[in-house]
Amino acid sequence: NVHTNNVLDTVSVWHRTRLSKVTGFGDRLRSVVDQMFDNQMEACIAFGISSPQLLRRYFTGMIVPSGSVLAAIASCGVNVNWLLTGKGELCSQDEAGTFLMGYLANRCPDAPEIDDNGQVSFSGALSR
Repeated sequence: NVHTNNVLDTVSVWHRTRLSKVTGFGDRLRSVVDQMFDNQMEACIAFGISSPQLLRRYFTGMIVPSGSVLAAIASCGVNVNWLLTGKGELCSQDEAGTFLMGYLANRCPDAPEIDDNGQVSFSGALSR
């Protein structure tokens, strides 16, 4: 649906702007965790990481997650190529990524709002 794609493109631009200061893998992972979860333990459970301490080691760049952790992150809709390299968009181009984009738009207070007719408005922080 063309209208749905336009809405997702608008939300994608908002996320790109929000993430523009994120530079390295650890920063990108921290941004994903901060946007998707209420706390680091929730992220560990979702991503199959044994402890928040290990997650924080990923944030610092001391170690890189295993393939199984990256696969779990991808299954949540995160574009692993973006996570590892910074190239592309945060959300993957599959059904999980589309769901994640909608989830983040609803979760973040300054995200663009989408009404029942699919119209986008920026009533949050970005429109001030």
